[in-house]
Amino acid sequence: MLQIPISVEYGAEEYYWLAPFDCYEDVLAWWLDLEHADIYVQQPPSALHVLTFGKVFSRSLNDIEFYNRRKFPLTIMLENDYSSYLFWQGKQHRHSGFLKKS
Repeated sequence: MLQIPISVEYGAEEYYWLAPFDCYEDVLAWWLDLEHADIYVQQPPSALHVLTFGKVFSRSLNDIEFYNRRKFPLTIMLENDYSSYLFWQGKQHRHSGFLKKS
């Protein structure tokens, strides 16, 4: 499992996701194939609407300070289908739903 930081609404909420992947290339492949990355699909808005497998944990203020000091190679920002992205190796990657709509 990989531990991946998740920001919702550009950091208004912070989570980490224990993702059931063996490597970051697999996470990227999942993301690129993802049809929707919209937390507003259902009410109330939630990262759980997108991250439907693995485990999602809220990050406390102490966690956030710890994780901000630690460098993660891959992060995900969730909001709607137009602004959600995965950041890896210095590049923003958009999911397939965004690419189909643009």
